[in-house]
Amino acid sequence: VPSGAVILDGDTNVTSNYDITYQNGTLTVTAATGNELDITDYSGVYDSEAHGITVENAIAGDTVWYSLTNDGTDWTQTNPTFTDVTAETTVYVKVTNANYSDRLGQGTVTITVKPISILAGSDSKTYDGAALTSNTWTLSAGTLAGTETISAVTVTGSQTVVGSSSNVPSGAVILDGDTNVTSNYDITYQ
Repeated sequence: VPSGAVILDGDTNVTSNYDITYQNGTLTVTAATGNELDITDYSGVYDSEAHGITVENAIAGDTVWYSLTNDGTDWTQTNPTFTDVTAETTVYVKVTNANYSDRLGQGTVTITVKPISILAGSDSKTYDGAALTSNTWTLSAGTLAGTETISAVTVTGSQTVVGSSSNVPSGAVILDGDTNVTSNYDITYQ
């Protein structure tokens, strides 16, 4: 807004001899482009921990929005995380800032099954006419995630007469507290 003009004739102020009309000009600042987003995917084997993408290169004043659909209905400032086995899932990102153009990007989260092996127990005895069974088993390869436990394994096998037969493990149930998380494991039975 212009105002306060002073008109001189040499050293003499002659401003009062003028009827000055002031007209406003326009100052315009347009949105800057901003930093390119640095989005890091997550891909790993199930570990009972929550995982999501990471977004870096933020500028002061940025608000980061996340969506699983990119259809405009589910934008949230909470970065979605995944714990259980997850097929590759795209997380869309929109960063808004009053001084910068919106910046868009996307990342993916993939969590694959954790491989373990369960070995059925073996046993032997001298023939006595009674069936020999063994419902023992061991975790023979791999480890369980976090504080998870194997709560049950079905072991099927019986041998009564002289000879040998298979003792077969199956149906393992893996729990995280009271939650069944067996589907997060690729179990090989031996």
